[in-house]
Amino acid sequence: MIERKRIFLLGGTGFIGSVVTRQLMTGRPANELVMLIHRRARLQDLEQINTHTGSLGSFDLSLLDQYRPDTIIHLARMSGRGRIGRYLAA
Repeated sequence: MIERKRIFLLGGTGFIGSVVTRQLMTGRPANELVMLIHRRARLQDLEQINTHTGSLGSFDLSLLDQYRPDTIIHLARMSGRGRIGRYLAA
């Protein structure tokens, strides 16, 4: 019997995160994914995932109490506009 895992994923729609998300969805279909996504994410790609819109700067920690994840995967970066904004956020 496959044990069901609840995974909270931050940054699952980015360059690396989108690959990790696909692997988690196809590798073990028993996983339950909960994701924090930004406004520009393609929701069509995330229909099977429980999503919450927001950013790392405004992340509501009560979501962790609500979902009680077994694992947290953090692939997100702070937002920044333009080359200088991304540099400052990093």
